[in-house]
Amino acid sequence: MLLSTYNGARFLRDQIESVLTQGGVQVALHVRDDGSTDATRGLLAELASRDGRVTFEIGQHRGPALSYLTMLSNTSPDTDFVALCDQDDVWIDGKLARSARWLSRVQGPAMYCSAVEVVDDTLQPIGMHRTCRRGPALENALVQNIATGCTIVVNRSALSLFRVVPEHAVMHDWWIYAALTATGIVRYDPTPWVLYRQHESNSIGLAGSHLSQWARRLRQQAGTGNERSRTRQAQELLDLLGPTMPPLARSTLSRFVRSQSSLGPRVMYALTGPAFRQRRIDSVVFRVLYAMGRT
Repeated sequence: MLLSTYNGARFLRDQIESVLTQGGVQVALHVRDDGSTDATRGLLAELASRDGRVTFEIGQHRGPALSYLTMLSNTSPDTDFVALCDQDDVWIDGKLARSARWLSRVQGPAMYCSAVEVVDDTLQPIGMHRTCRRGPALENALVQNIATGCTIVVNRSALSLFRVVPEHAVMHDWWIYAALTATGIVRYDPTPWVLYRQHESNSIGLAGSHLSQWARRLRQQAGTGNERSRTRQAQELLDLLGPTMPPLARSTLSRFVRSQSSLGPRVMYALTGPAFRQRRIDSVVFRVLYAMGRT
C-alpha cells in the first residue's frame, strides 16, 4: 500500500488502522510524507515503531500527483499488488481481498477501482459516488478520470508501466487509469469499499438548474490550468508507453493529439471523434471545448 501524507494528522490514524486490519491479505504500508508541517511526521514515527508493516520516508513538498507517482516508480517489481490510499479516508474491510481476487484472475497489466461512499468528517453517510456509467475505456481516459485514487489497486504486471515519472500527468490517478486502459484491463466495481470524507474543496454531485449545471461543467472542464492539459498528458502517454500499446490504442491517442493542430481537424474530431465522458451532457461540453482548442 502506498500513502502520501500532507498535514493529515487529524484523520491519519483511522485510515492506517483500516488498512492494516484488512482481512484475507498480507499488508505492508509505505508512506511518503510530502512536506508536512503539522504532527503528521511524529504520528508516522509512532505508528512505524509499533508495527513493522509500516515504513515511511520524509520528502519535499511536490504535490499528490508527483508524490504518488514517485512512490509507484520505486515499488519493488516483486510486489503482487499495489494499492493507493488517502490520508483521511477509511477502508471497509474486504476491500483489498476483493480487488486481489479479481486481479489474480487477470493476465497482463490490470487495474481495479471502485465507487466510494461519501461521508462527513464524523463518518456519517452523505451519499454514494459512482463515476462510471458507460464503462472504462481509453476513449474515456483521454478526457476524464473515473478512477478515484484511494480505490486504485494494480497488479504486478502493471508496475513496469510506471518506472518513469511523467511530467504532464494531470493527476496520478488519471495517469494510472489512462495507462491501464491503453495497455491492459480496467475493472470498475460499483460497490463502494472506501468511506470517502467529503471536504469543501472536493464537492461532489452539486445540484442546480440546467443552466447552472452547464455553467459548472464548463468551468470544471475549461478552468484555469486545464488548457491543453489533456492533450499534453495524451502525448506523453504516447511517448512513454506507445511501444507497449496495441496498434488501436496508439492510433486512438495519435488521432486525439494530431487533431488539435488546427481548427478544421478539431471541429472534425469534435463531431466524429471517439473520446467521451461518462455523462452525455459532459461529452457535449467536451466536444465544444475541444473544437475551441481548450482541452
